[in-house]
Amino acid sequence: MYLEVLIDSQKPVIYKLNKPEIYIGSLMTNDIAIGFIGISRKHLKILVKDKSCFAIDQGSTNGSYIGKSKMAPGKRFEFSPLEPIRLGEKVFLTLLFEKGEQTVDLNNPSEAVAKTISESEKTKVISLKELEAAKIKKNVSKRKIVHAQKTQETKRKKEEKESFNQVTKMVGILLVGAIVINYAWIMYSERLITKIYPKKEIAKEILFEGVDEEGAYKIPPDNLIPSYEMPIHLASVKCRLNEEKHFCERIPGLKKQPSGVLQVDSNLILFIDEKDWEKTARDVLSIQFEKKTIKQDDVDSNFISRIIFLNFLKKSMSGLLFSSHEKTNFYVVIFKESKGENEVEHIFATKGPIIPILIDKYIDPKMRRTKNFHGFILGLDKFYQQY
Repeated sequence: MYLEVLIDSQKPVIYKLNKPEIYIGSLMTNDIAIGFIGISRKHLKILVKDKSCFAIDQGSTNGSYIGKSKMAPGKRFEFSPLEPIRLGEKVFLTLLFEKGEQTVDLNNPSEAVAKTISESEKTKVISLKELEAAKIKKNVSKRKIVHAQKTQETKRKKEEKESFNQVTKMVGILLVGAIVINYAWIMYSERLITKIYPKKEIAKEILFEGVDEEGAYKIPPDNLIPSYEMPIHLASVKCRLNEEKHFCERIPGLKKQPSGVLQVDSNLILFIDEKDWEKTARDVLSIQFEKKTIKQDDVDSNFISRIIFLNFLKKSMSGLLFSSHEKTNFYVVIFKESKGENEVEHIFATKGPIIPILIDKYIDPKMRRTKNFHGFILGLDKFYQQY
């Protein structure tokens, strides 16, 4: 199978899909790098299996579309020759079963392969293959017409924008004045108190004393990476990007595949091997059994996984987060080897700002003096998701 990439009014380029996973985005580390406005660093992933193709949006800023429908991030969609995919506004992807005039091999992208059709390949009988090719040709022609219409629409919008510039500048001046006045009012209001407190202390007050703001620190369910995508990410190559290396080089055991860190847009997924962390979790439980703060019947695999998750945060994540991680979603995925295969066991998800708060709460002296360790641990799960 082949992929035709059409960028704006440029000449289309055709790539041979000879990998099971193809990443498309603006970063040069992608299999197909598209340095065009509206394309995210990691925009789309294409999965090739037998004679089928699937596309997964990687949480891109400007979205991916099949027809007029926007693809939900992280959800797998079937990719067929009859329905091209649009990335942003002006990049179109079309699946082909035959080579075009110029084909680029993903394993050797600098080499273009020219295709010629011999006379022996022509036939007077219309085969299913030819019928499919005719459909594709018709679809490509229709896409070019739509692209021409969009070009005219873009030109019209540009002219309207230029005529509106003077009004926009005036509105901007008024807005700046309003902002200055509003800031002066804030300086003499009680809101200033919360603005000068350390963020960590604000979060602690909101999270553990108030319940109204609790939901603001949980990732919306619609934005969670689906559990069925995690085995695919587990098999992917990790610790390549700078953000991934920041954690891989500082947390023991994460450099050894399939453990590691994988960045998916604003998400960071940390894969840890259950056998590397289960002993420390059971050591914690042994101490609590001696203190009689927990019963044997309260302990199951899900509870042990919670202890592994909290121990991992305490021992590995302290001091590794910066202000740039304030809007980053973190996933800790616990996997184990079974019959020669690595299987995802438990998934934990939380926002960057909540991690130092969870660490502080887990090592708080009150936790050591608690008479109900089981209830204490279960009380923390309101600030993260396990699925």
